[in-house]
Amino acid sequence: MELANILRFPEYMSIPEYTKAAGVSVNTARNRIKSRIISYLEIDEVCVINTERSPLNKRFNSGSPEVGHPSLEGVSFGDLRDLRSVRTYARGKKRRGDTFLTAILAGKIKGVVLGTEVFAYKQELDQL
Repeated sequence: MELANILRFPEYMSIPEYTKAAGVSVNTARNRIKSRIISYLEIDEVCVINTERSPLNKRFNSGSPEVGHPSLEGVSFGDLRDLRSVRTYARGKKRRGDTFLTAILAGKIKGVVLGTEVFAYKQELDQL
């Protein structure tokens, strides 16, 4: 069942998920990001890797061409700056994350799911 207030992007993985699935170390993943040879987004200091544009089984080396940042259909670049990691936001407010996740599932606020990471708009989180 899809909810209208939740945008899902299952083609994204967090760095720990990516390293496990690709069989590489965290340092290798971070070096690929730093070299811009894999496609990623950094939102609220959480880095997520686009596995459609940077397949897990692809071989990368220092000569691999740079890839650009992917775009999220339905989310503008300005909106990306307003997104906050629900987990990080809850920790900073000394509140339980499930309060915010429940609000997303109930349709009270919008949510953006990138792989297993959940984001919401800061102004909506502030209202809860």
